[in-house]
Amino acid sequence: MPEFPETESVETTKKRVENVEALTREMEEQTDSESESETECQEPNLQRSQSKYQPNGYSKEQIRTFQQNPRYSELSKDPQLIGQESETNPKSQEEACTILQAEEEGLVSGSKRPALKMGDPNYDYRTTSPTKFAEVKVPRNDSPKDAARLGRKSHLQRGNDGDVTLVVNLIRLRPEKRAAYAKAFLEAAGGYGVIFINT
Repeated sequence: MPEFPETESVETTKKRVENVEALTREMEEQTDSESESETECQEPNLQRSQSKYQPNGYSKEQIRTFQQNPRYSELSKDPQLIGQESETNPKSQEEACTILQAEEEGLVSGSKRPALKMGDPNYDYRTTSPTKFAEVKVPRNDSPKDAARLGRKSHLQRGNDGDVTLVVNLIRLRPEKRAAYAKAFLEAAGGYGVIFINT
């Protein structure tokens, strides 16, 4: 049994990729008689974990949905920019969308930004489960070599701290590359404490 029950195995990741490919084929085979409006209504019902290829990250529509969450404003602030004229940036905003999606899927809970001035460690979020902290990664290069590099870097950053979960958002990677990327990342990151979304 893995140390963290929410950690996703490579086999599970592969099955989820296969599921989204099957679902995509099914949607493509829908008859032309279905109206465009009906198709638009069906797409949001897809699990967000089974994302299509979005090289630029979340769509404007998805971002607007996350922004409707009353906690988005606080979650999108970069802890290192608190007190400055602009407390957010594109990276911190993408982190907020990622952690909110992970919460919606029941993978983490109680997320809030750390209070660095109060002595909190410099992780992206404090959480109440599955661990005390979460570090968000949104890779842009889908090569296994890059996955291993980022996995090793994340493992070193986390050290032996069992209170940190790595939340890896694969939304920017091509769907057919995600399973191999997840496998390489997980192995390099020590094989535990990793959650993948948009697989």
